[in-house]
Amino acid sequence: MTYTTRNEAVAEARTAERRTGDRHYAVRTRAGWIVDTRMPLLGEWYDADGIRHG
Repeated sequence: MTYTTRNEAVAEARTAERRTGDRHYAVRTRAGWIVDTRMPLLGEWYDADGIRHG
């Protein structure tokens, strides 16, 4: 699913992390923001705590 804002994606990553117990990340793509379980190597991304990386 694609989200329009960073805050929506971080909130969904936090919810998914609580639900599954696995780490989730909000990743910026050309189409918008996505939530993924893989830590990206490049680009702008946030962990479920809202801390910016990349």
